[in-house]
Amino acid sequence: MATINVVTSDDPSKARAAISAVSTADSRLYDNRTPTDGSVTALKLHPTLGSATTIKVGSSTAASPLLSINAAEDEFRSFAFQTEGLNRWIVRTNADAETGSDAGSNFEIVSRTDAGGGKTTVLSVVRSTGAATWTGAFTTTGILTANADSELKGNVTVGESTAFQRYFTVNASAGQYRVLNFQSDGVARWHFRVDNSAESGSDAGSNLQLVARTDAGGSVGTALEVERATMKVTFGGELVAAASATAGAKFRVPHGLTPTTLSDGDVWTTTSGLYVRINGVTVGPLS
Repeated sequence: MATINVVTSDDPSKARAAISAVSTADSRLYDNRTPTDGSVTALKLHPTLGSATTIKVGSSTAASPLLSINAAEDEFRSFAFQTEGLNRWIVRTNADAETGSDAGSNFEIVSRTDAGGGKTTVLSVVRSTGAATWTGAFTTTGILTANADSELKGNVTVGESTAFQRYFTVNASAGQYRVLNFQSDGVARWHFRVDNSAESGSDAGSNLQLVARTDAGGSVGTALEVERATMKVTFGGELVAAASATAGAKFRVPHGLTPTTLSDGDVWTTTSGLYVRINGVTVGPLS
């Protein structure tokens, strides 16, 4: 931009000599020569950005270069990835108000339609908390680690039909519960868990339990417990077998040998018949 200064005079020749142009623009911006250092001049800006090239910010000797997109509060700040001038992906901070306590200006990755219109916010990250939300399927080929409480609000599939064996692992220190919690409206109904009994050696502790919960989420009792060391199964409620049918009985005690260590209530069978231990006395064979 140039400013024209005019100085009036009674002498026309002096007036002509007094007309001068004072430039306020930096002539280097209009340098039409090919840049040699990677810089872009004003005359080169449009064709350079419009061609198939790479734009670099900083250099190998630069200290912490920063590329900024600045705008007023409540405005989007975006990068757009396009196909033939139509948006395909927008990477941006949104236009949520900055109301204090680090609220607003949350990060988003937004997909666009073939026409360039809005489609789906694939990823959003709340600036104040760092909470991230994915709206599509999430696939990882590595280990997914959650270092805090997490919520998965859709179906979860572990493995696939062509995969080898897969594990769903609940890990904690010995002496701590490890729980699968089944809920109704956010309140516990059943705990399928490993208990918090100490692992004191000889495979003791960390027994498997199925625990019923009240309407308020408290414990009703242990419906089923399996000791890890002995595999002894204990039922906390009544055990009812289905009615027998022509296809077979629904409860079976296979023939074996008479146990050398007996407790009251033990039941076993041999080829001689059925035996029951009652009040310290073996009753049988019953046939």
